[in-house]
Amino acid sequence: SPNVIRSWGSIFDELPECELKREAYQALKTFAEGWGEGYAEAFREALREPSGKAMANQEQEQEQEQEQEQEQEPNPVRLRAPVGEGLQSDLVSTRTRQGELLNASGDPAAAAAEVQTRVAVERVFAHWRQRFGHAKAVLDTKRHNIISSALGMYSEADLCQAIDGYRNSPHHMGHNDRNTVYDDITLFLRDAQHIDAGLR
Repeated sequence: SPNVIRSWGSIFDELPECELKREAYQALKTFAEGWGEGYAEAFREALREPSGKAMANQEQEQEQEQEQEQEQEPNPVRLRAPVGEGLQSDLVSTRTRQGELLNASGDPAAAAAEVQTRVAVERVFAHWRQRFGHAKAVLDTKRHNIISSALGMYSEADLCQAIDGYRNSPHHMGHNDRNTVYDDITLFLRDAQHIDAGLR
């Protein structure tokens, strides 16, 4: 529901201004717009676009604070982390929607990869929902894990193309001896054999 997207605002505001935040903003914006105008409007209300200016101001403030601390103490103890390390600690402490740590290892590159994977999983899932008309389908753990695993073998575009292939399959759309529709994303993306079949 659009209210879920509105709830992202407070979490998103906790992230420091940086390139990763701008990339996440664009990916989330595309995701919300893919669900329709109501979701896109909720996104525009809840999240403000990150700005490079704010990032520069934040860096400048941190540098000034560090200089002041060094002047005040003969043997300074670093109270604030430098810009790169600050990003790392902020990413570690920022919680995802599921309430888990974004990246327990504290590695910013791993955290960025995790965010990109989550966004790609959500885009593939949104594509499937739109193509098969499953507006109320939920991205549960099973579906998330299957899509994430498939993204380890294929690109996001390949998975969307495989989904389209199954949409064009009379057998999967109910024209079979059982008159049964086989259209769950977990069937299509469960392994390389099934993904390849959708790509043909």
